[in-house]
Amino acid sequence: MEIKTVTEFSLLSDSERDKLIGDSKLTKTSEHSKKILLINKVYKKVSELLSAIKNIKKEKTLKGNTQDSEEKHMSCIESVFLKYNIPEKFLDDSRGIFYQKHPNGKQKFPDYRLFYKCKFINIELKSSGSKTILWNDGFPDKEDTIYVFTNTKENTTHIFTCKSTPTEDIEKYRKQCEKIAELNREFKGCRLFNFYTRKAISQKFVENKNDFIDCKNLLYKLLDEYSYSD
Repeated sequence: MEIKTVTEFSLLSDSERDKLIGDSKLTKTSEHSKKILLINKVYKKVSELLSAIKNIKKEKTLKGNTQDSEEKHMSCIESVFLKYNIPEKFLDDSRGIFYQKHPNGKQKFPDYRLFYKCKFINIELKSSGSKTILWNDGFPDKEDTIYVFTNTKENTTHIFTCKSTPTEDIEKYRKQCEKIAELNREFKGCRLFNFYTRKAISQKFVENKNDFIDCKNLLYKLLDEYSYSD
């Protein structure tokens, strides 16, 4: 069986993967067998990494200090990166897998960008003292992003992608954005005051059974070309 990428490997059944790994261990000197064993290693590490992110615990916000709370959230994520040997690097050093913090600046999407060679995925953090996510002027509709939501009241963390957002909701959101943009173009304010209409979006979070799988698939695609040299 010719398997070349982690994505292809993930599509196999458990029995097919077990057989392929068993055969590769018997002939581990061949290049294809070495590749399969490496793919299996990456396949397992992806699940372990995402499970570690899901298991992070975050202290409740003290006295409404949102900035302090966000820093603690990011510290939890970075401790997971450290555990799995994912360093913070600059773009001119493209060896291996690495991350950048605030690639577009603070208070802008995303919180992290995870790179491998010429590809990347985004990681966006959200936290709340309830099951409600406050997106402000953002929206969970980006296809290359893993969203990490921590409910500090229940001390639980959830990961998901844009696939958990119904297509109908995304279409309505984008139409609303067009209306707001049009309103801001037409109405500039009056003599003493300027007006600007902003989006203020909240979401009642409901976990989807495929959320974890969708996040894994994003990481598989990122690491499809992983090699021994990395």
